[in-house]
Amino acid sequence: MGDIHLVGVPVPHLGLSVWKTARRNFLTVIEQGHEAWRLSLGQNPTKLEPGLHLNIPVFHIIQRLRFGAFFYDLGGFTSDNVPVLVSGSLFYRVNDSYHACFSVNNFKDNVRNIGTSAIRSILGHFSYDNVISDRNKTNKKLHETIGSSIEKWGVECTRFEIQTFKPLNRERERRKQLLDTQALVNVAEGHKQRTILESEGASVNQGQALAQPMSIVASALAGENKAATLQDRSKALEVLVELRRLEQLKAIAQGSGNTTYFLDPLKVGRDAYGVDNMEKWKRSQDDSEQAVPAVEHRLSSRPTSRTL
Repeated sequence: MGDIHLVGVPVPHLGLSVWKTARRNFLTVIEQGHEAWRLSLGQNPTKLEPGLHLNIPVFHIIQRLRFGAFFYDLGGFTSDNVPVLVSGSLFYRVNDSYHACFSVNNFKDNVRNIGTSAIRSILGHFSYDNVISDRNKTNKKLHETIGSSIEKWGVECTRFEIQTFKPLNRERERRKQLLDTQALVNVAEGHKQRTILESEGASVNQGQALAQPMSIVASALAGENKAATLQDRSKALEVLVELRRLEQLKAIAQGSGNTTYFLDPLKVGRDAYGVDNMEKWKRSQDDSEQAVPAVEHRLSSRPTSRTL
């Protein structure tokens, strides 16, 4: 009992081909663009060209072959150990129908097995982000790998196309948790930077608020029409610090605590008297009174000259 193995050429715009024929009583039609092989009692393969050929019922068996393999939700792992599901289509063309029929047993299943193995192997060479960003590179690598494996069967891999690529549900949840955690970290980092900037701004404002009164006090110490020296600025700073300390002590005294502070009477407020106009005037008067007797003594001791 013989079998007729029919091998077709793929339709270009579909990437697959189905050898179609209607069962007749004693005749079989091989359509244009297709070819077939007929076995007589399991041997002596005979190639059938397009046209009308003898087909004896029961004695001859017609097999229909579809040239295209589809992969649905095939599991695999990327190079960064991300479990994914891949769906794709493998398109191939039979160039040598003899080897496709007799060099391999059921070449359709073997092509599918090689495609499955190649998908899992190639995915292990790419990271998850690489596959997502450049899917054409993965398709090209799969096309080369599968094509080199099935070429010896007279079959050519015309194209491999990944249709869907998605992680498993648990991996999707894990990535969502990572994104949520990263978002919280970014928010916390933003609050931290805002606190730092606010603190630096407050420090700058305090420095500017201290520099202005210090300049005024230093100018008062230097006197009119005189530039303030470094010593004047240092003394002005000590005065401002002393005043701030007295304000803090006043606030402490108004508190509900029972703490008692004893201050040194020789230091408290003495430096501040230097900026008091009355005190400064008194010192200038004392200095002038001490200077008058000295001037009179120098004048009395100077020799007089007479004019002849």
